[in-house]
Amino acid sequence: MKLNINGVTVEVDITTLSKAIEDKKETFDIKSDDVVLRTKDKQESYENNIKSESQKVGEELGRKGVFKSLEIDIEGTGAYKSDDKSAEALKKWSGDALAAGIKDAGVDPDKKLVEANKDIEALKESLLTANGSVTAWETKHNTHIKQSGIRKDIVKSLVNETLAFPTEDVVDLILLRNKFDQDENGNTFQVGNDGNPMKDADRNVLPLTSSMTTFFDANPTYRKGADGGAGGGDSGKGDKLQTFGAFNTEMTEKGNHLNGEVYRQEMSDRQEAGTLEK
Repeated sequence: MKLNINGVTVEVDITTLSKAIEDKKETFDIKSDDVVLRTKDKQESYENNIKSESQKVGEELGRKGVFKSLEIDIEGTGAYKSDDKSAEALKKWSGDALAAGIKDAGVDPDKKLVEANKDIEALKESLLTANGSVTAWETKHNTHIKQSGIRKDIVKSLVNETLAFPTEDVVDLILLRNKFDQDENGNTFQVGNDGNPMKDADRNVLPLTSSMTTFFDANPTYRKGADGGAGGGDSGKGDKLQTFGAFNTEMTEKGNHLNGEVYRQEMSDRQEAGTLEK
């Protein structure tokens, strides 16, 4: 037997499950090496730990790179572990360099100090670069998390819809034709052409279910049995302008993935030729 938990499929032995129900057990343990499930709090903690560790590693690599470029041996000193330790190590190194310059006849000690100060500035620049890389990764990661959440919410909102095409294909089309965002609480909403959340007459943000209803009212062929959709009679052939529903049905019957490369090229060609609605 398969259980679907928030989109994750877990195999369950039906005999063991039936026995647990028969014995009225309050808990039922499911163990799987292939599935990892976390609560929302633990997932947030996990993601924060990953970001923190990534930032720390990036900073340490930046410091190590500077010491290596200066040919300074920091093995066993831990000088790369923090800004303070790095500054302390560079200060000692510059002091040693200054003393050597004084001892070395014909070498200007002030020049050694200037070079040491340049090295310190180089270290600061390397740290800024490392921090910038961590920030860029964090931004990319957060964008991925948000887009995944939006897609997941749209899939949930379609649970009561009888679709004419596979759910993932319909979601691709919805995302292609509309813009969505999430608020600080992770609630998904549709964004209008002005970049602001779409609202009702009372200025309340429209729930996602309302946006889906509006979308299917405007595109009835995406519902199973609608005219021109899967099972409908509009083939899109002849002299009349082909509807998107008929076009999608034709592409599906030909085995072309909706919103795929062939799909988009064919759509563009037909719209340019004036045989497909825009």
